[in-house]
Amino acid sequence: MNSLTQFKKISTLPLLIVAALVVLAAPASATLPPGNTVQQWNKIAEDTVVGSGAFQTEGLIYMAYTSAAVYDAVVAIEGGFERYGPAITAPQGASVDAAVVEAAYRTLVNYFPLQAGNLGMLYMEALGLIPDAAAKVDGRAVGLAAATNIIVLRMGDGCHRASQERHADQQGCGPSHGGSPWCPKQHGCGCCRARPPSVNGRKAQTMRDRSMH
Repeated sequence: MNSLTQFKKISTLPLLIVAALVVLAAPASATLPPGNTVQQWNKIAEDTVVGSGAFQTEGLIYMAYTSAAVYDAVVAIEGGFERYGPAITAPQGASVDAAVVEAAYRTLVNYFPLQAGNLGMLYMEALGLIPDAAAKVDGRAVGLAAATNIIVLRMGDGCHRASQERHADQQGCGPSHGGSPWCPKQHGCGCCRARPPSVNGRKAQTMRDRSMH
């Protein structure tokens, strides 16, 4: 091997190392699950709740919050059914898909801020599939309003994860005491007693119908 060839190999070695480090440092990409928008965010909500380590009852409550926000966003645009939360004025032609994405994302990221990174990537990917137009902007505004309404409505039920964790620590059973982030029932924490929002059979059927199309 002549000296020129050896020099070229040595000089390219740092570049290969840097390239490898860039690949390793690149954030993991999030991929939307299959299905329509409602189906996708139902699955994202499920994965978010399971990944949080929430107790089963607690997890069902947060999934109900997300479903209620999505439901109200869809009803605000399409009408025809009784809403769960306060009325939302939806501009004519607002995108239902954009509303669903916004409502689900805003609800989930509020209750699961530690998963904001992954949720944010899914959110941006989902929005990227919707054409940029006034309908998209209007749909997002409807979804944000729906999520905000549900969060405010459920604020006093004792089931907010951050406040629940503090309460668990005060009771001597939280993370700083080596225990679960959320108190079990015997400690009487609010989330164990909180009731999910009630969505009647007709509303539930509406969401099932949408998830099948």
